[in-house]
Amino acid sequence: MNWREKTHSELKPHLERTVAHTAKERGAYERAPDPANAQLWIALAQLHKMISDVHVRLQRMEELFSQKKSPQRNIRARSKQ
Repeated sequence: MNWREKTHSELKPHLERTVAHTAKERGAYERAPDPANAQLWIALAQLHKMISDVHVRLQRMEELFSQKKSPQRNIRARSKQ
């Protein structure tokens, strides 16, 4: 039995996706002195990239939200005067 089949049902789709994405870099990690270790580093780098991409998107959304919110604050401040 494959060890991946023993993973929790909520984790399994994420694991399979990570394995599939990492397999795309097979040409790189197979050339490493320790391919298994290199494969893990590639998976880690891919996850880091995903987190970084989400962080950038969140920052953009926060900027847009604060820009939309700012004019309302100005209007409220003026109406109180």
